[in-house]
Amino acid sequence: MRVQRLLGLLCILTNIDKITVQELADRFDVFKRTIFRNLDMLNCAGSPIVSYHGTGDRVSRI
Repeated sequence: MRVQRLLGLLCILTNIDKITVQELADRFDVFKRTIFRNLDMLNCAGSPIVSYHGTGDRVSRI
């Protein structure tokens, strides 16, 4: 399930400029903390991901 979620996150972030962590969590039916961990894994694997803190906690892929 984790591999599917990681690939899904990459696909979404490739096609969408910015999306909130809550929207990602709702889409994959997981907690926000899980999304943060998955984004960290993708970032460590070399996929450049930027997060914008504030209202909505938006993330995007460079």
